[in-house]
Amino acid sequence: MSRLSFHRTMPKTRAMLEGLGAVEMLGYTKVGENTLPNIMAALSGYLEANLRDSCFFDNDTPQDECPYLWKRFSRANYMTAFIEDAPLLAIFHYLKTGFVKQPTDIYLRPFMLGVYQHEPTPYFTIDCIGTESVDEVILRYIANVMKMATDIDVPLFLLSWMTNLAHGSLVGGKYADELYADFLKNLDLNNTLLFFMSDHGYRFGSIRQTFAGWYEDKLPNFWVYLPQTLGTKHSDWLPTLKTNSMRLTSTFDLYRTMSHILNEFTTTPELPVIKHKTTGLEIGRKFGQSFFEEVPILRECIGAGIAESFCACVVPQRLSTNDSLLEKSAEAAIVHINSFLPPQCAKLKILSIEAGAVAKYRQNSRDGTTNSTYIVAFVTQPGQFIFEANVNFFSRNGNVTTEPLQQEFHVSMDILRMNRISTDVSCIRDGFLEKFCYCDSTSTLIKKTTLS
Repeated sequence: MSRLSFHRTMPKTRAMLEGLGAVEMLGYTKVGENTLPNIMAALSGYLEANLRDSCFFDNDTPQDECPYLWKRFSRANYMTAFIEDAPLLAIFHYLKTGFVKQPTDIYLRPFMLGVYQHEPTPYFTIDCIGTESVDEVILRYIANVMKMATDIDVPLFLLSWMTNLAHGSLVGGKYADELYADFLKNLDLNNTLLFFMSDHGYRFGSIRQTFAGWYEDKLPNFWVYLPQTLGTKHSDWLPTLKTNSMRLTSTFDLYRTMSHILNEFTTTPELPVIKHKTTGLEIGRKFGQSFFEEVPILRECIGAGIAESFCACVVPQRLSTNDSLLEKSAEAAIVHINSFLPPQCAKLKILSIEAGAVAKYRQNSRDGTTNSTYIVAFVTQPGQFIFEANVNFFSRNGNVTTEPLQQEFHVSMDILRMNRISTDVSCIRDGFLEKFCYCDSTSTLIKKTTLS
């Protein structure tokens, strides 16, 4: 859910957060296309690519060895809890193995799998448990876990991730607005640091194909509630948080903030850095800064760990769909896509270019070079897939008599799918490739995954 979508659909919850004194992070930006890379960054301080080089080699590899932050909380004698509502769309399990061992003290996945098996549905999400909505049941469970931790005087780290409500509907939030507002109203937050957050905006459908949707996808909803006890003990934290709310921040900063809390109140060491599976070399955490330390006013996306495809700090200039460089950018993107498609997926062709813009344009009159970034949205066949690609363009004017014009196109790895997957993808079991794959009619279908 984007920040603006939250404003549109959950005004009562927003008013409750404002009434509590929570701070809305206006510049908070996602670092990955979907949920997994954003949560990985928040829990480990690493890019998904880093973890795939060390502890999560492929989708069949369990992630038990990955340095997720609940491990450090556990070592600091916190009770840990991980709660999700949609077992078939679970962050670490969708088309992946997930965990072999229970990752936290309290883990709701077995219960939710049981609910799904008891009430089978053709959809990925579950709306109700008995006579109550899933959100009602889980929010009550969260409140009970928090009360239990308070009653036995044990610190608690709880991560809950609710997918049912807004994943498949742009307006889904309005149906539970009052429920979430009441939940926040009734919580005892006197000694609780609360992050009320999303991972990204709406990624599919007609709104995503608009200029506003381009921004909303990149700017998720994110609020921080700092309890008075912390604000009193650390008088600079709340003013700094408010300053940072108007600056560029990212998911990596959430990891640094939680680490900051652990450093302040516990003696447990930082989670170890990971090592590359082949070279054995250490991979350090490059990004992130605590919300309680002032973020540079001139911070750029690259310094916050935000790839160019997800950076909202630019104002793209629209181009005609007949622009020759835009057409070449789309051609470069389709060649790139086809280069990594496996044999069971049909090769894609460009059916039409729907929209385009130039995000950066730099021309050097001294050496005749031009550097620019083109954003192109195009439809492919077969399948009618709609993609958005960032393509970096470089040109150099050669000597008119001895050297030809030099042009290079470099496609960002983060090519985004802007319409839902509605065709058969049973020939492949890969969360990344499925958005590009149109299963060839001659391909062998894979066996569908079972609940685990």
